Amino acid sequence: MFNLSSAQGSRFAEICQEMTEEVKKIGPSPLGSTEQPTGNALERPEGDSAGGGAR
Repeated sequence: MFNLSSAQGSRFAEICQEMTEEVKKIGPSPLGSTEQPTGNALERPEGDSAGGGAR
């Protein structure tokens, strides 16, 4: 974790470069597929009302 002020733009760029290099060294995820999930995670399932009421 990094704590930067808005005045440290050049330090932010350095940190981004360091992180990018580290990720490239680590390589691809061992978890496999890079496929993105389908559908919209913000959509409510059918039958789910957004209304209030008792829970």
